[in-house]
Amino acid sequence: MGNLRAGSRQTFGDLPIKIPTKLEHPTFPRAKAVRGRSERLSGINQEERISMRKPPLNNPVRSGRRRESSDVGVDVQVASDSGWGTESEGDTLDPHKIGKQETESLLKKADSIIDHIGESWESEVSAQVEPIKADFKNLAHRIHNLMLTEAAIAQNLSDVVETSQASTRQLINGLTDKFGETLEKAVTINENIQDFQRKIQKLDERMRKRKGEFTHDLAALEARNKEEIDEFKEELARETANLPAKIQAAKSNKADQKQVQLKLAKILADGLP
Repeated sequence: MGNLRAGSRQTFGDLPIKIPTKLEHPTFPRAKAVRGRSERLSGINQEERISMRKPPLNNPVRSGRRRESSDVGVDVQVASDSGWGTESEGDTLDPHKIGKQETESLLKKADSIIDHIGESWESEVSAQVEPIKADFKNLAHRIHNLMLTEAAIAQNLSDVVETSQASTRQLINGLTDKFGETLEKAVTINENIQDFQRKIQKLDERMRKRKGEFTHDLAALEARNKEEIDEFKEELARETANLPAKIQAAKSNKADQKQVQLKLAKILADGLP
């Protein structure tokens, strides 16, 4: 689990459990209501103001009742003579004792606040005592569960490391046994690559040569086609010029054919009985 904060640590087994040196609690819920009055109280010495620490995240008092401590200008700090939150190696977790000391401290601080702001918060302090005690118990259980979880994680990590080391040793042994064969294969592959590169170079030279030949043939073909195209254009122009005469001749031939057909029909009609 490691250090929860600087100067605090937790260990496994029966060794003492170190708790963070600061447990913060919310300010009283009437902070905003007395803000104006507290600002008018010039007799309060700034050095006599007491800081209060926030409770753990699961404190039900925090939900919907939290106010900023700056509104009142009073911070209530929870202190304990039993060694709670100190760096002594002999500290142990005693939620009941800590809760009792918290109750006494909060009641004293509540009286001090009443004297300064002229309004009783004793009922508010009493309402927070039981949740704080329950929070200390929950914190102790959570720490214990976290320690068990950390032990399980450490064991799992140890197993994973051992398995990884065994696999690594096996892999290294296999690579060592096959190193000679792998080296020979690498030499063979290198020779094949060099041979392949030589073949590619020869093929590239042939392709450049064929490309030159193809370019030359294409130029010759374009020149020859140009001559043929020019001849075709001239012939097409002549045919186009003679086309009207040919159309007229075709029309005349068609009329002559029609006259012949009429004469033939008349002869056939006269020859019938």
